[in-house]
Amino acid sequence: MAVCWTAQMFKHFESPKPGYVADWPDLPAWQQETDADIFEVIEKS
Repeated sequence: MAVCWTAQMFKHFESPKPGYVADWPDLPAWQQETDADIFEVIEKS
């Protein structure tokens, strides 16, 4: 999920905010958990 998000940020914004394009290990735990939850829902559908 995070990789797809980062790719879209660079596709649609010339200079995205650093927090929008941070690498997975640099994301806060809450955001990693949210991304993982979203991925699981998508994977199940």
